[in-house]
Amino acid sequence: MKNNILLTGIAAFTSAIYGSWYLNSKQKTPEAVSQKVASLGLNKDSSWPENNSNSRFVLSDKSNSYVPDSKITEENQIERGELERVADRNYKSFAEAALKGDKDVLKNFGDVGPSCEWCGKFYEQLNKDLQSPDLDPKQRTAFARAMASSGRVDNIQRLVDNINSASIRREPVGEMTEAIAHIADPTSQNDAGLGASGGNTENTSSGDTVPNDVLDYLSEHINDKNPYLREAVVSALTKEGSLFAAQTLYEHSLLMADIDGYYSEGMGIGAMKPKDEAAVNYLEKLAAERNGLSHLAIKALLNSGVDGLNKVISILKTSPDPEFDRKMMHNAVDRVKLDKNTVDTLESLAKGATQPALQDFASQVINEHQTQINNLNKKFEFNFDFESGAAPPY
Repeated sequence: MKNNILLTGIAAFTSAIYGSWYLNSKQKTPEAVSQKVASLGLNKDSSWPENNSNSRFVLSDKSNSYVPDSKITEENQIERGELERVADRNYKSFAEAALKGDKDVLKNFGDVGPSCEWCGKFYEQLNKDLQSPDLDPKQRTAFARAMASSGRVDNIQRLVDNINSASIRREPVGEMTEAIAHIADPTSQNDAGLGASGGNTENTSSGDTVPNDVLDYLSEHINDKNPYLREAVVSALTKEGSLFAAQTLYEHSLLMADIDGYYSEGMGIGAMKPKDEAAVNYLEKLAAERNGLSHLAIKALLNSGVDGLNKVISILKTSPDPEFDRKMMHNAVDRVKLDKNTVDTLESLAKGATQPALQDFASQVINEHQTQINNLNKKFEFNFDFESGAAPPY
């Protein structure tokens, strides 16, 4: 199947034409939004970026540069026709691989990136097929994930439009919403045979796998009236884990007046793993505010590992209200990642901490740790006399 894919030797790849996207302009301090949480529980009493579609340009072999439509020659026109034929052949190969579940072939497409010469027509065909209710589910999954992982904001816009249109027609949207939900999850994309975000990192902040213009576009739909799309965006931002994602999720929870913040559904700010120091510092400030959403920031800090745990310990050491802090730490025990040093630290706090909330939290973690050890060491004896109906003792 790989021979059917003409990913090299036909189409030239060029650098992604993206401007720098600064997330700092969107950042808000916890103080700027803290007044919004007073009424929540646990209190102490779209315009689009310009689309640089590849169909507007052809590559001139002689100049090795882009030639605008106004300067297209007969030779350039032939090249454009060839690119369209390449897109058609690659589309057919991709569609066949999706139907057969050929992950090797699908991975080649996942590594293409957002700026290939023939991709414009290729994605147009995928998008057209996604609008058909008769598309095979395997192909629908692969097509949607290819578009979501392409690193192109125009493809995300197409997916969003398709989700909304299909929802109105009461047609299934699961494959498309799942593709958006896992846009920042390389493991999920690899399971589908696709690379994550097309391998593009040129328009991202340090360490990102999702282009910043894509994140910005998704954030505009976090309050969408369509619940399927809204939850897909929440899930995507949860997995992405940046400062921008943390801010967006927090402010969304404020707007929704949602104390749970999607945590019971396994997503939202309480389920995210902050990816950098800026996100961790932001969450630390939110937790220290001790408001109705601080418990979510506490959980996110604990998700980040030892450094996050140390920040939580510092917050509890300065507790002005032990009873509130006990509520703030509710259900946070299972967020702690334990190693020998962490166990030693928590055992010491469980015995000698002077702050009641910190001592209680440390004791709960140690007790849970000991329970897990006991379960692992438990001996099982099985009765294989199935006719007697005897169950194995535990």
